Amino acid sequence: MARTSDAAVDKAMRQASSVATEEALKECVPEKLYALCESFCRRASLSSWHLFLPILSLTCLLLGPHATVEVEGHEWEERLLLWCIIVAYSAIGKTPAFKKLKQIATAVETKINERIKTKALEDKDEDEEIKPFSFFAKSATLEALFQELKHDVNHARMMFLEEFGYFFAWMDGYKKGEGDRTQILSLKGGSSWDRETVGRPNSSIPFTHFIPSGYMQPQPLSVELFKTPKDGLLNRFLITFIPGVFEHLDKLKISGDDWRKTITDFDDLLMKVFLFIFDFAHNIDTGAALKRAFVVRGEAYKMHASFFDKVQDFLAELASNSMFSKAGVFGKVKGEALQIAAALHILVVMLKEAENPETGDSLDPRDEMLEISSEAMDCAIKISQLVLKQRVLFEGDESMIRFCNEFWEWELPDLDEDSGDDDGSRRGRLNSGDVLSEEQLCIKRFFQTFKDEVINITAVVSKKTFGKKQDIIRLWDHLSSHDDDDTHFFGSTEAGTLPGMVRPNDLFRKIIPSCPSEYLTLCNRLQPAYLPRLPTEQGGPHEE
Repeated sequence: MARTSDAAVDKAMRQASSVATEEALKECVPEKLYALCESFCRRASLSSWHLFLPILSLTCLLLGPHATVEVEGHEWEERLLLWCIIVAYSAIGKTPAFKKLKQIATAVETKINERIKTKALEDKDEDEEIKPFSFFAKSATLEALFQELKHDVNHARMMFLEEFGYFFAWMDGYKKGEGDRTQILSLKGGSSWDRETVGRPNSSIPFTHFIPSGYMQPQPLSVELFKTPKDGLLNRFLITFIPGVFEHLDKLKISGDDWRKTITDFDDLLMKVFLFIFDFAHNIDTGAALKRAFVVRGEAYKMHASFFDKVQDFLAELASNSMFSKAGVFGKVKGEALQIAAALHILVVMLKEAENPETGDSLDPRDEMLEISSEAMDCAIKISQLVLKQRVLFEGDESMIRFCNEFWEWELPDLDEDSGDDDGSRRGRLNSGDVLSEEQLCIKRFFQTFKDEVINITAVVSKKTFGKKQDIIRLWDHLSSHDDDDTHFFGSTEAGTLPGMVRPNDLFRKIIPSCPSEYLTLCNRLQPAYLPRLPTEQGGPHEE
């Protein structure tokens, strides 16, 4: 069920964020990495999730475009491009987490630039321009982003946003928005990028390393999630929904007299870790990325194979139950788990090195192959499953929740617990075998959104959740078709005017039953899954 009203989004957010507890993260993340995140978030009244996912994205950026994950014995190679969205309300502390990570990453960027400049001045004329190295995109258009990537030595940028809704508005607001979304989709794999420019020769980038990540509020995410038709863009993101932490001031106080040192120690440690990762994967004199490969073998291979096979079996079950249109985010989780494992592995190794260089697992810069630990793989699989649970809960598809609970044994909460139905009628609907397709879900949402007898296409377009005008016309053509024994004949499409309209426009006129027999005929066209409950004796066509 689409959740776009404020009340529905609040309920979905409450359900999804209940999974992302502090204890759950502690069980999913290597001990040292969790302690690092928790040390800052505890004193800022934040969930440790605020830092954890953006740190994964930054790690992938710092490993550069030539870092890959390979599965031993298989022709399978994953680029490290974790796109992450942390969903939280505006009062949940996004700003402190965003500023802290941006501040530390910018300090690392400055240090790298100083080293590159020093080396360049040793070899070049002092008057020769030295291009500064940059982590973060400053673009306001796709063309500007193209130019930033093209002129970067590694064709790499991170778009790190405190309000990630801007990212989607940035694409949709442009006159070629559909093409922009398609282009951004292709960048998830680190593909080449060819760009046509007016009045100039076509330009191209041989490969890209673009990582959009940031914080977003649930309402705009819900609107984006339930847009029709879906292009799969949100399925490329690792999305977590986090609860608020509301500690009193005394609980946030840093113990000890030298509280400023506690703050600087955290900043210095994370800066060291980021710098170590960058140095491992780049030429420290020029900033050019080096080839680095993480390999999955041994115990980590067995863990991933078990998870991989389970996901494949799940997808097969969806297909055999005519539910494959709902597979979406599950299809990409197998490769995503590999990327998470690689990021976790290098973070733990570099944390040990930064905390104690004498006993840490120091990496030789000449080492091109790193074996992913079983601990990192175990954590990656747990994180993948936890994020999947949240996504299923937020989307709120009852048939999918039931299916996941049965297959994965997840025990996700029943979303219908407040509906007023008795247990028997609810189970009857869920077990009836009536599963709505994506098209049918769109139809259901359309009628739930627009209650009037006659609907103006301009009102539907302005919602921005049913696609463009041609998509809505296709939907209306379907709803006014006599095909398939009138099973989807609910009205007619016509050109006309409504009060307040100056010019004729496309309208959809619903069939409104005028007597009980016509109402019964209309109800008989509906699959049981369309109906929230059986009509009562007094029920009519407009009864909720």
